[in-house]
Amino acid sequence: MEKLQEIYKYRELIWALALKELRIRYKRSSLGFLWALLNPLLMMLILTAVFSTVMRIPVQHYAVFLISALLPWTFFSQALTYSAESIVGNGELLKKVSVPKSVFPIAAVLSNAINFALSMLPLALVLAVLRFPFHSTWVFLPVSFAVMVMFTLGCGFVFAAANVYFRDISHILQLLLSAWFYLSPVIYSLDFVPSRFSRSFV
Repeated sequence: MEKLQEIYKYRELIWALALKELRIRYKRSSLGFLWALLNPLLMMLILTAVFSTVMRIPVQHYAVFLISALLPWTFFSQALTYSAESIVGNGELLKKVSVPKSVFPIAAVLSNAINFALSMLPLALVLAVLRFPFHSTWVFLPVSFAVMVMFTLGCGFVFAAANVYFRDISHILQLLLSAWFYLSPVIYSLDFVPSRFSRSFV
């Protein structure tokens, strides 16, 4: 409870750090925040062309399947990467100001959550263009998103703390995320996973 009160006390700092991170990310690009919309669309187009045309993966509405899986994965991987570097990257600030170290991973996850919210617009566009039918289960998306954020934040705390003492963590994390991406049903469905392995996804 004390930790939550502490986080609430520094909520303005967390918000400022999150916005600062977003500004730095798009500072030198001509399109700025539009890349939050263009990146998922371009990735969807490239991967759809490769896996549905060249490799001919028989997944119905593959473009919708792909972007709806790619967006949360992109949020998770980027938020975790930024979180792992957050405390080390703000070392100079910590020397000058006494603040809880937890605010930095929280700010990293928050900035990527904002980015994720912006990237939902391309998903809505794809659904509208392809006339994908509405499902009543979509009302539970905020719950799924909240669980995903909490899980990402928990992982972020672990890797951010470990990276302070063992700087190779950030490099190891990139390898883990690359392997995790291909081992998870992001670009393929569970139907392609042999039954003896698919139990691990359930």
